[in-house]
Amino acid sequence: MVRDLHRAENQPEQSYSERQLYESALDRMAREVAAIEQIDRDAAIIMLNKSLLVKASAAA
Repeated sequence: MVRDLHRAENQPEQSYSERQLYESALDRMAREVAAIEQIDRDAAIIMLNKSLLVKASAAA
C-alpha cells in the first residue's frame, strides 16, 4: 500500500483520503522497520522515503 500510494514531487496530488491511508500505512511500516533495524521511527521514515524514491525513479 505504501508503494502504491507514494507520490513523487512531479506527480499529481493525492486526495485527502489517499493521503490519510498513505500516512497511516507509512507510520505502521516505519514502526516495523524501526523495530527490526533498532532505529527510531523518524530514521525509518527517511529510510523508507529514500527507498521509495529510488524505486519510483527506476520505474520511470
